[in-house]
Amino acid sequence: MNKGNKPLWITGESCCGKTRYLAQSIYQWMQIYPLPHKPLILVINHQARENLLREILKLNAQGYLGKIRTPLGLIMEDVNLFYPLICEKLDIKVKIPIRLRPETEQELATQLWQKDITSELISIFGNEYTCVRRILDLTQLAGAAGIPFEKIPDSLQNSDFFQTIGNKSITNLLGELIQKWRNWCLEKGFLNYGLIYELYALYLLPSGEYEQYLLNQYKGLFIDDIDDFPSIITQLCQRFIDNNITSVFTYNETGKVRLGLNADPEYIKEKILPLCNHQVLENKDNQYLKNNLEKPMLKLINGDFEDIETLANISSIITESRAELLSQTCNCILKSIQENKIKPQDIAIIAPGLDEIARYTFQDIFTNQNGVAIQFLKEKRPLVSSAIIRSILSILTLVYSHQGRLVRKDLLPEMLVILSKEKIDLVRANLLVDSCYVPDVNNPSLLDYTNFSRWDRLSYQSRESYQEILALIENIKAEISEGNNHLIAIIDKIIQLFFPNLNELQYNQITNLKEFIETAQHFWEIQYKLGNLTINEIVSQFLTLIRKGTITANPLLEYNQNNSDDSEDNFSSLEGGLLISTIYQYRSHRCRHRWQFWMDTGSRFWSQGLGLFAYEAFLQPIEKNAQTMPRESEDILIRRIVKDLLARAEEKIFLCHSDLSVTGNEQIGKLSPLLAFTS
Repeated sequence: MNKGNKPLWITGESCCGKTRYLAQSIYQWMQIYPLPHKPLILVINHQARENLLREILKLNAQGYLGKIRTPLGLIMEDVNLFYPLICEKLDIKVKIPIRLRPETEQELATQLWQKDITSELISIFGNEYTCVRRILDLTQLAGAAGIPFEKIPDSLQNSDFFQTIGNKSITNLLGELIQKWRNWCLEKGFLNYGLIYELYALYLLPSGEYEQYLLNQYKGLFIDDIDDFPSIITQLCQRFIDNNITSVFTYNETGKVRLGLNADPEYIKEKILPLCNHQVLENKDNQYLKNNLEKPMLKLINGDFEDIETLANISSIITESRAELLSQTCNCILKSIQENKIKPQDIAIIAPGLDEIARYTFQDIFTNQNGVAIQFLKEKRPLVSSAIIRSILSILTLVYSHQGRLVRKDLLPEMLVILSKEKIDLVRANLLVDSCYVPDVNNPSLLDYTNFSRWDRLSYQSRESYQEILALIENIKAEISEGNNHLIAIIDKIIQLFFPNLNELQYNQITNLKEFIETAQHFWEIQYKLGNLTINEIVSQFLTLIRKGTITANPLLEYNQNNSDDSEDNFSSLEGGLLISTIYQYRSHRCRHRWQFWMDTGSRFWSQGLGLFAYEAFLQPIEKNAQTMPRESEDILIRRIVKDLLARAEEKIFLCHSDLSVTGNEQIGKLSPLLAFTS
């Protein structure tokens, strides 16, 4: 790779070797530019980072010692670094910025807009929660597209949304709410994702100081899967290209996983590809399923049934009801595992969405009944669904003053069972709560077990455990009364007293505790900065927030978490568990498996994307005189999904279909024609 050569744009489909080619380019660059020179390497998530590092390691035993960032990670890092410069351009007072987590952002925006959101606006979105969430999503879409917040109403007027409601006053109101939120955040020093994107695109990227920083800091630019990046990345790429700095990009024609979630692949391609040398990578010969089945499958999806034979290596599981489908799918997989045809870690169940019935069925049949480990990929469950977290919340209502209205009496028996390590069974716990709990608005409490008239029915172990729990609760209350009432310190105290040996907990319980503590720290930090609530009010709001179920954590194993870099977890290389995933997460994490089971094949949700509300209004137009890009059709999306998944299946695909959905409706979707041509 010669210094100052023309940028290179590498196009290919999934799993054709683009990342390996990029790794080779980085390795060649490293031979020309030894340390301390370093390139800027960008990938879309943590899994992509792992894949790239693995390829570099094959070429260089020392690997790559520098940082590989996600686009959001780079943007957040540089906005924080140059925040004084940004404040100077905005002519506002410099404050240490705090990034808002989505759930905190939701709460603060709801409070700020409480008097401004009209009933008409709420009726459009269904309820207040969804209304606030959709408006905040608009800021992220606009920021990622480099569109000033004040221009959001103009963008919306060119969208399908505005054509539907036909009311300009609604879009103007949305613009006013967004501007109010933006100004309030800047005044307080709060940054959400949308504002971070906007500050980067409109104030930092055009800055000469920042351009000089980039040129001094990095001597090369390498981006993998640029089709998943936001459109503002084009300005960054052009900075490097204009200064004749080595630049290499890979583009996945069947990727575009994040289209509708702030990615703008067509605009990036339109702007950057003409500036580059173009190389197209062909599909690998060993991609049997993709090379042999892609054309006939796509013909069937398009309704062309001529000259189509039975699809080799494609089997089907067809039932009338969804319950039968789940059962037969599990039995098929278990039989194959027991006959040593395949290992659990070589199987993936892929579905457009996972409802509670499917989740419970898989957990029960695979793990509880047959001991087969399963992994739900990047699944988020509410923290309040964890019994340990509910127990800690119950303790907080008992130790802090004025929390009586938030005590859930029905959850106190569960608290006793959890805190006693099940030395108190649920029946005796209910008897104790019925007789010993004293409700009080200011100071609810649990009395001594002797207040239970038939305490002789309690075992010695139960009595001792109950008394020990009461003593520890009184210990915490005494500490609070002495002034040591910091929420984080009290939560830490509760964990130390009741869960002293974390090694005894399951990994998902530890993950929930970790997320709970991080949420409490963030919530406390925000409320401390606002400074308008007492400690008891902060505790009340925190309890309410957690119980709403908006805070989530992975209920099973979580690997390589790096929240500061907006990374995602690595599951495709894990061993020991059958993978269960949504279509989006499977594609986003670049997974590959020998066998794939496509659940609910006949569902119409297979061809429906996950795009944010009105996302098409913020896609940059690539045709002259066009105001916006049209929303991608279902036909185009399903073709891309099928091509992508075929590339990620090595041996066999099972189409799993039930005539009736979980709600009892008939299922006829874009993939339904495939079912008639399977073995």
